[in-house]
Amino acid sequence: MAYKYEYAICALLLQSVVTYRFFSRRRFPNIQNRLFEVILIIGIIDIVLDIASSIMIQYTMAWPFFFVYIVNTGFYAIQIFFPIFLILYTISIIKDYKIKKQTIFMVSLPGVAFELFLFSNIFHKAIFYVDPIKGYVHNTGFYFLYLSAIFYIFVAFYYLIKYRKHIRKIQYNVLFAFMWIIIIALILQYIFPAYLLTGLAISLAIAMIYFTLQNPYDMLDSFTKTFNVEAMQLFIESKISSNSDYQFIVVNIDGMRRINNLFGVLVGNELMLEVSNYLNNLNCESWVFKLQGTRFVIVTFNDNDHKKLIEELDDRFERSWIINDMKLKINVNIRYFDKSKLITSSEDVINMIDMAFNRHRLIQDNQKVRLIETDILLLVQRQSAVEKIIREALDKNQGLTVYYQPIYSLEKQKFTSMEALVRCDTELLGSISPGEFIPIAEKRGLILRIDEFVINEVLSFLSKIDIKKQFGIDTIEINLSAAEFISQGFFERFVEIFQQYDIDANMLVFEVTETAATISYDVMVEYMTKMNEMGIRFAIDDFGKGYANLTQVLNLPFSMVKLDRSLLISDSINDVIFKDILLMFKKLDKEIVVEGVETKQDLTKVIDLCPDHIQGFYYAKPMPIEQLIEFLSNSDH
Repeated sequence: MAYKYEYAICALLLQSVVTYRFFSRRRFPNIQNRLFEVILIIGIIDIVLDIASSIMIQYTMAWPFFFVYIVNTGFYAIQIFFPIFLILYTISIIKDYKIKKQTIFMVSLPGVAFELFLFSNIFHKAIFYVDPIKGYVHNTGFYFLYLSAIFYIFVAFYYLIKYRKHIRKIQYNVLFAFMWIIIIALILQYIFPAYLLTGLAISLAIAMIYFTLQNPYDMLDSFTKTFNVEAMQLFIESKISSNSDYQFIVVNIDGMRRINNLFGVLVGNELMLEVSNYLNNLNCESWVFKLQGTRFVIVTFNDNDHKKLIEELDDRFERSWIINDMKLKINVNIRYFDKSKLITSSEDVINMIDMAFNRHRLIQDNQKVRLIETDILLLVQRQSAVEKIIREALDKNQGLTVYYQPIYSLEKQKFTSMEALVRCDTELLGSISPGEFIPIAEKRGLILRIDEFVINEVLSFLSKIDIKKQFGIDTIEINLSAAEFISQGFFERFVEIFQQYDIDANMLVFEVTETAATISYDVMVEYMTKMNEMGIRFAIDDFGKGYANLTQVLNLPFSMVKLDRSLLISDSINDVIFKDILLMFKKLDKEIVVEGVETKQDLTKVIDLCPDHIQGFYYAKPMPIEQLIEFLSNSDH
């Protein structure tokens, strides 16, 4: 048979270019990249052997028979192994799926059987043999090679479809196309055996994967060329799963804004590149990641390198950096810590670092190099436990409860409104303060679900009990987080919930803090205006606690302001501020609620200024529904 080698030669050129590009760039050492390395190498060998075996088949008599056996057996062996690595590569992309030895064994077992059948061919000749007269001859067993490839491709399809929800859309589409390219090539190769098409199909499919899924820049910070935070998370997760030894050094660069202001952004960028180049070329085995902004994380793997590197970094950052003939000195804070059994995820590491530097800012720690101590990690573990509890509470609809705190009207001398407050009680950690779990929920992306839970609970409560008729309660105030106003579709989600209940919209007042009110001002105005049109009012909560733009806050369409307890602290300056703020809002015709009135002394201080409402433990504490009904039933309403 006269073979057509042109397709195979083109495939070899394409595969060589892709392989060179891949190996010439910095790449992240995760299982996905390692498997792709093997696929690239197998692809090159496969194409070379495909060409070599075809030449030997065509000119069998010109070669020693044993050599023809070796080359063809090697080619068929690669053809069997290639789909196995395709399956493992597919599995490696599946999020949170750990490739275990048992998985590798089960996937490889049929392939091993096929390989044994192939390597024993020299005895049974069921696949091919070399005849002195006929030359190279395919036997019936040859078609088992096609069967092996098709079997493994369908197994890869199985994993791909089964775990589709755990794979990004582009990953799914590319792998799906990859497999179909191989299937079509096998069919065409069977129909047109003279055309060497499988190698071309493999090289095209590999190139497609390289330029979409294996782009090395996906794991690199585009500016500093250090590995990015996504790479760091994958790296840490792999180290945790393998129980490897490792240590962390965090380099946080301070004062870049000052350098940008004094010398210009271009100089600042040059300086950052100089620092990142230095970190990328450290004289020890380590991996460098850019966590955020001007913060870098270095992972080392033995105590000696760890200690030496801390000393080297300390020494280097004591000296100046020469940029455009200028000597620039930068301040850094270096924090370090070892692997701990308490670290269970990459998120623990990120939260621990974040918390350490937050503490550094709060206590104005001037120590350049410091160990991140265990108490911070314990605090991170506490936060992770609280997060898990909140997630389970929201998923199972148990553990979170809405309490209500009645608010006293000075004019009517009775309770006329209430604030809905979420509480968390658990068997594991007991009662968790809102001051603890609300910030965690905000940071972990759970606050929107909590807000929706509270809104649902309040609307359900109002639909069951006519609190206005029974107890003279005109409104219920509900806290909204700033996240609501920077997330898309908040108004639509609220309307969808609201329409499930037969509730008078005038019964609702949404509270937003003054700081939240200025985060996304235009969107805030839009949402508040729409809700005002429905009959829902807004209150500025905790006024005096934040540092918002007062002009922006005053221009928002709110009808009520709640003055924070911090303004009640007894000193002459606060007294003046408190009185002026209260009088200002009176002149603007806003309803005024003074929060945090807990004692007779607090009441005496504010009552002469005649706010509209008073909220605090002096009059009523937050309470669950049953206790609330009893309380309101016994109060004069």
